[in-house]
Amino acid sequence: MTRWLQLLLVLLTLTVIGTFVATQLSATDGVLGAPLDDAWIHFQYARNLSQGNGFSYNPNQPTPGSTAPLWTLLLAIPAFFTADLLPFALGLSALCFLLSVKVTFDFAKSLTRNAVVATVAAASVAFTGRLAWASWSGMEATAFTALCTYAIHRYTKDGLTPLVAILLGVASQLRPEAHALFGLAGLLWLYDVAAPATRSFRQIMKTGALLVALYALMAAPYSLFSLATTGKPLPNTFYAKSSVDESWLHLNVLWGTLRLHFWDNPLLFVFIPFGLLPLWRRSRLAVLWLIGLPIFTALIVEIVWHHGRYTLPLVPIQAIAGTLGIGGVIRFTLAKITHLNASFLPQQRAKPLQRQLFAFVTLLVLATGYWNARRWATALATNTQEILAVDVAIGEWLAANTPPDALIAVDDIGAIAYLSGREIFDLNGLVSPEMWPILRNEAYGLPRNQATLRLLSEVQPDYLAIFPPWHFELATNGQVVEEVAQFSAETRTIIGNQEAIIYQTDWPYFVLPPSDELAVVFGEKIGLRDVAIEQLEGVIAIEFVWQGVGEISADYDLFIHLLDPTNNFVAQTDGQPLNFLAPTSRWQIGDTLRDRRTLPLNDMPAGNYSLNIGWYDRTTGVRLTTQEGQDVWQLGSITLP
Repeated sequence: MTRWLQLLLVLLTLTVIGTFVATQLSATDGVLGAPLDDAWIHFQYARNLSQGNGFSYNPNQPTPGSTAPLWTLLLAIPAFFTADLLPFALGLSALCFLLSVKVTFDFAKSLTRNAVVATVAAASVAFTGRLAWASWSGMEATAFTALCTYAIHRYTKDGLTPLVAILLGVASQLRPEAHALFGLAGLLWLYDVAAPATRSFRQIMKTGALLVALYALMAAPYSLFSLATTGKPLPNTFYAKSSVDESWLHLNVLWGTLRLHFWDNPLLFVFIPFGLLPLWRRSRLAVLWLIGLPIFTALIVEIVWHHGRYTLPLVPIQAIAGTLGIGGVIRFTLAKITHLNASFLPQQRAKPLQRQLFAFVTLLVLATGYWNARRWATALATNTQEILAVDVAIGEWLAANTPPDALIAVDDIGAIAYLSGREIFDLNGLVSPEMWPILRNEAYGLPRNQATLRLLSEVQPDYLAIFPPWHFELATNGQVVEEVAQFSAETRTIIGNQEAIIYQTDWPYFVLPPSDELAVVFGEKIGLRDVAIEQLEGVIAIEFVWQGVGEISADYDLFIHLLDPTNNFVAQTDGQPLNFLAPTSRWQIGDTLRDRRTLPLNDMPAGNYSLNIGWYDRTTGVRLTTQEGQDVWQLGSITLP
């Protein structure tokens, strides 16, 4: 019977995967895709590994930007033979989904000694739409789910053995949350071996050292690589996405995570509390993982990422707990009825009724799961459409329209880097740790937008491929960017924003040695290094190159006055540099900054006109004076025909 039930589960799981794939291909006109841009991050690392460029995102620039190095290593195998890694990644995540269902069955059967109960729990996993969504994501979530569930199963059966330590060490190379699972297993092991006092302290330390060593054998190499490249033991993605602040627990993340798990199968979720005690008696580690992972996740991140994929490994455990809860509630209810009125429900009738009620409720649970799974099949299709319309399209456009040596600053790094073949700078810090201080508002002592401008002026990317609302001050500043291409998705369910734009860039800060040859210095603070004046139709275009000479504590405005032959004002413009994007109080000594201004001519009569400039503090009206003690300096003259 067990084999037939397992075969049924395989067919059921393959049917679910097939339904999801068919829904996706129908929505994308047969174009294969992934619902997350992150899948291409692994492809990029895998390609560089296979080409001998080391564990790097930009070739030969080592960085621990992958949270799942083992997944990357697995994809590096087909990368030796083909550049199209998407089918392999999708197939691997689908296979691991099938393994997750199988491991759930084995674990539940080991706990209950009942193949039917195990089948219900495993079928619930197969019908969990979010996990089925992950099965066609090309990502490591299903592999991590299967491995963690199997490790908990082995721990429950044999304790913290060397095999379990190795399994958890391998799991840590799929997701860093496995470090927490190993910590929970270690604490339980210590309690179990120390409480009975059957072992000496020396024996405990010797065995514990062996277990830690085996775990470290799997987990330490990547941590050492991280330390060597970034000075931190965990992958870049952990520090880029983590947020530990004064609100020590992000309750919004915890609430959002619980809501997602509730809607996976609301009927099953209701029974989970009733299954916790029976599960605790059989597997304490499973219960600690079920409760601990959402709390741990809420402690670290400040938003629920990608449909809550970081807590997907709990799906098998919650399916087992819920199934145990169904059986427990039915047994308890019937026992109470029999005790209160034996004539109404004789003992001999209670047992068959219990089985019938269990079958009825579990069928309702599976029907609920199936109903919700259909919604996630649609989500898979919609998510994939968005990634194809924006990230994939941007990568292909850059490959066709930019020089091979172009440097691209991006918001989404996966498909853009992999498909374009261009070097990228990651504005979210996943593979560019230089962004970490800016993301935490710790860089240069500046607000994020101004700090980003300074850093990008040092990096000098040739293009930006960004979501404009994320960088509003940059995206709207014509002195810095010029739009060259636009991409949009019809929906926004997984993509950062519906619209993404590629800009060609012209960075205003220069990395130049300070110059002593300045045309004029205002207030011993701001020096004019160079200027170019161009008379166009209806306007005068002026490009200044300024240099920070001394410490500047205030935000000064530059004024430009146009005077007619009788020294009357006929036109003027004033404002802070780069339209407030580079206020003078943020300049550092030696900074060289380009600032462009235009002055309207407004149909002025012919004649000779003079241009005067100066700097003033808007809050006080006080002007900076030149070396000669004057608060205005004549920039030049123009002649209007």
